Amino acid sequence: MIVLLLAEKLDEISERIRELKKQLEKTNKNYKKTMDRDYLDEANKIKKKINIKRKKAEEEIFENIEEFRLIKKHFPDFCGELSEDEYTGKIVKKLCWLAEFRELTSDEAIEKFNEIKIKRGEIKDLKDFLGKWSGEIDSKSLTATWEFLKGKINGKMEREEVLDIADRIDSQYKKEGWLVVCNPPYAKRYLKKFLEKCRISKEELDGAERNYKKSIGRGTVAESEAKKEYLRAKRRMLARKRNAEKFLRINPSLLASLKKTSVLFREFTPYESKIIQNIPFRKINEQKWLEQMKELLEV
Repeated sequence: MIVLLLAEKLDEISERIRELKKQLEKTNKNYKKTMDRDYLDEANKIKKKINIKRKKAEEEIFENIEEFRLIKKHFPDFCGELSEDEYTGKIVKKLCWLAEFRELTSDEAIEKFNEIKIKRGEIKDLKDFLGKWSGEIDSKSLTATWEFLKGKINGKMEREEVLDIADRIDSQYKKEGWLVVCNPPYAKRYLKKFLEKCRISKEELDGAERNYKKSIGRGTVAESEAKKEYLRAKRRMLARKRNAEKFLRINPSLLASLKKTSVLFREFTPYESKIIQNIPFRKINEQKWLEQMKELLEV
């Protein structure tokens, strides 16, 4: 069985999105010429296909996260090229922070977690202060109290501008936090939270499915509403399962250790164990992968 490299998968997705974009452009032109709603419906279908492909690119990065990190480690210039791709580059750029993950000891994780907690506390204090302010703010007075703003704000600024900068800084802290809590002693605690949400969503889905089956034949409106709720519950459950899977994939070593049967059935319920077991895990032979990549890139 030939296993495509992540770079090849992203290239295929990019090419498919390019083709769909061409189709969309042609369909939009036809709609403007004729105002035929069939073209409008076709355009909406194409847009959905494009969104599905973009989500697929994100899924591929998460499913091949170890390979994604190796690309950044061994081929940083090529990683930069991937992030500049017209059709998948934004997704690559958005997920580049995942490549910064490294395994930590419990002591290291606790230390970093506390550091991030303090930093995010400072952001909250800043937002509380700005919430009581109106009009322009002098950057000097802010940087004197909140040093993390130095180099990020300058001169007189509107409150909303500073809040936007604070949100971006906080977003970065959050990402750093996720990379920390994927390590012990936090990983299993956070995973349990994700899995609990999955369990609740599964119960909601089962209830919605029962209601939908009961509503069949009892009237168009009641049946339609029950079906909508069932589909909403299904999407919610699938989204929460994906979130649990993404969290686990950030730390491949954690996923590999949890997939051991003895650990699964000792620490997790059968439903939780099934979710973890169903997440594919592929260990990469780094040397062999390097050879394949060099052949692909002709270096």
